[in-house]
Amino acid sequence: KSRVDGCRAYLLTRTPAEFYFAAGVCSGIVEGLHYAGSGICLPPNVSNEQAVRVVVKFIDDRPERLNEDFRALAVEALKAAWPRKN
Repeated sequence: KSRVDGCRAYLLTRTPAEFYFAAGVCSGIVEGLHYAGSGICLPPNVSNEQAVRVVVKFIDDRPERLNEDFRALAVEALKAAWPRKN
């Protein structure tokens, strides 16, 4: 199962049992990135679910990049959606 499959499962109303671990990994990666990611400035009212949706859409819109490192794509997605304003 790919990381993005875990993210899709995380977004379902009921995560299938076979995706529990993958969904948790996705959620944890995205939450960690928005907490510690440089160049990312999520507003306080943005939920982790919303951030995961942004990551999934970003990756789905770029299927040719699916084999790239999930973490790098997630950082790129979060930065594109919520760039740090200096």
